[in-house]
This record gives sequence, structure tokens and C-alpha cells, in this order.
Amino acid sequence: MRNPAVSGTFYPGSKKELIDFIEKNVSVTESRDGLVAISPHAGYRYSGRVAGKSISTLRDVDTYIIVGPDHHGRGAALSLSKDRWKTPLGEIEVDTGISDKLTDIAVYDSLAHEQEHSIEVQLPFLQYLHKDFKIVPISMGLQDKETAIELSQKILEIMEEYEVALISSSDFTHYESESSAKKKDKKAIEKILNLDIDGFYNTVRKNNISICGYGPIAVAIEIARNQEVEGELLEYTTSAETTGDRNQVVGYAAINFR
Repeated sequence: MRNPAVSGTFYPGSKKELIDFIEKNVSVTESRDGLVAISPHAGYRYSGRVAGKSISTLRDVDTYIIVGPDHHGRGAALSLSKDRWKTPLGEIEVDTGISDKLTDIAVYDSLAHEQEHSIEVQLPFLQYLHKDFKIVPISMGLQDKETAIELSQKILEIMEEYEVALISSSDFTHYESESSAKKKDKKAIEKILNLDIDGFYNTVRKNNISICGYGPIAVAIEIARNQEVEGELLEYTTSAETTGDRNQVVGYAAINFR
């Protein structure tokens, strides 16, 4: 069992409080036909509304592939999980039938997932919105373009055989002024919506944009480009909306591809 690592800190620790938060803060979109979602992973008080908006656009499928960055550096380059994942809303089974198809480029590594929050915080929204689904959690310790493309190609093969959707977990600029964060993130988001993976990596590098999950975002870009789906920025905000501090913010974006 992969027990929750950030329940009670990043999000409410009780079932009632968690459902209350989602029902009060998440506006479920009418058009739920998304194939790919980019969703933030900060504490719910900062980015929960944005994450919920992004995830609520996804179609109802058998399995959700969730790709998140490895913040702790404890895992392999690409780390899978076999364990059932638990949140206050219940347990979720991992789709090992799909995960096994990734073992030529990834490894099962529970250590990578033990304390990592980037995948966990997406799960309560899925549990609230969908029933009888499985997940494929993938932690990216290595986020270069070549790794992102290799992972994308494997996921595209899986999409030919299975009903799946993708969540790419990432926050945007970290700990800069709000004006700087918005300016930098706008440049990155433009490349994302244009499905320009080379332009995205170049923009992140040249502008020193501190996007923590640039690898998962690149996977989203490549999947969307190959599936010929269009992207939409549903919302962009910063932590200043919650804290009032506009000198040191983190940026959050909800992006859907359908």
C-alpha cells in the first residue's frame, strides 16, 4: 500500500473535509472530453481550485496515466509503482497490465513514490469525479527532452490499445515576483499551446524558468501533438492570490487538450 504522504498538509486529511473543499472550490466543466491535462500540485489552498478545474475536463476512461516530477531525487530516471494508492477518499489500484508495458524504459521503484506529492495530490479529484478507474503513476527523475519523447512514444502505443488519459503534474515559476513569474510563464505556456516541444525546452532554458515538472509537460506536448488535439489555457494564477505576497510567488496553470 502506498499510504498518503501529504494528507493533512497539502490537502484535508479527512474524507468530509476533502469532499467539502472540492465541492466548494472546483467548478466541474460541462465538456469533459479532454485527453491530456496539465495540473499543478501545490497545497490545495494555493492551487487546488486550478488543479480541480484541469482534471475535471478529462474524459471518463479505464486508466489515468499520471506523470509527475521527482522532487526528492530518491528514484530512478523513470519510476513506476505497483502499490495500491490510498487517500482519504479510498484506495486506487495500479494498472500493472499497462505499467508492465513501460518496463523497457522504466522500473518499479516504490522509494521514488514514498514521499513524492506531485502525483498524490491529483488523486482525490479523480476519485471525486470518476468511479472504477485505475492509475499508472510515473515519477520522472530525469526530465530531458529525449526521455520525455521516449516516454511519450510508449504512452502513444498504449493509447492505441487502451482507453487512457494523461495528467502531467507541474507547477510553473517558483519564488520570483509575480510580474516576473507571469512574464516567464506566459512565454512557456505559449510554446505548450503551440505544441512546440523544442521551443518549450529552449524557452525554459533561455529564460531560466523554474518549472519543476517540465518533463511531464513535455510528455503532454508530445502526446497532444501526435493525437492532434488542441490545447486551451483554462486558468493561470499565482500563490499571491492566497498569500497576498507578490514578491515571492509560485505560478499555477490549468491546461487541457481535447
